[in-house]
Amino acid sequence: MKYDIPKAKAAIPAITTKEMIEVARLMIEEFHISLPQMMEMAGRNLADLSEHFSTSNKIPILVFAGTGHNGGGGMTAARHLANREHDVSVCLIGNPKRLKPIVEKRWKTLQKMDSVSCLQIEDFDYAELENRLILDAMIGYGLMGKPRSDMKKIIQWINATESTVVISLDAPSGLDTTSGNYDTDSCIHSDATMTLALPKIGLVTPEAQKVIGDLYLADIGVPKDVLKCIGIDEHNIFSDAPILRI
Repeated sequence: MKYDIPKAKAAIPAITTKEMIEVARLMIEEFHISLPQMMEMAGRNLADLSEHFSTSNKIPILVFAGTGHNGGGGMTAARHLANREHDVSVCLIGNPKRLKPIVEKRWKTLQKMDSVSCLQIEDFDYAELENRLILDAMIGYGLMGKPRSDMKKIIQWINATESTVVISLDAPSGLDTTSGNYDTDSCIHSDATMTLALPKIGLVTPEAQKVIGDLYLADIGVPKDVLKCIGIDEHNIFSDAPILRI
């Protein structure tokens, strides 16, 4: 669904990774908003943003999905895009046995869909990176240390392929979302990043500007009451649209 993506009318506060973890906890435990609900909103918004970077349905879309919740968001986007007649492939990075339960359900859904090509990293042909829209849903804000060797390899291949457009979900894989630090050869260099709920402070550091591309903010249904619990008094961030450019 294409619509104009407005620019945020005012400065939006950034939060630490620790604060985002607390936001998610409050939503689930205190406000009874489930993780699948948040993941569905994130994935649908990522699908919408992807269509702004795809000039037609003929451009193949390739999703690199990790085994965690960021990967689940990418898989959700893949389902929506396939339903909109896009040519979609999803490459799973990691052991399927390590999939988070709600992510495993999304992976199994995609495997049942004739309109989505599912493969694992060991079966991936790197020549297929050419002339694609790539969705990076490998790590997100949950990075601990450096990316694994299998992720590092695909990151390097993506960065070396010039004929692609790369959109990262929540953060470029390999970027520390609190400090903004990264190793150049272990971090996706995105054309755009769609972060969720609120910007993470690592995304707005001067150093991070080299790898995040255009920064967008997407709604995942966080009540303003949750934000007040972490000391942020923001009202109607998404009153104009579910995705904002910031």
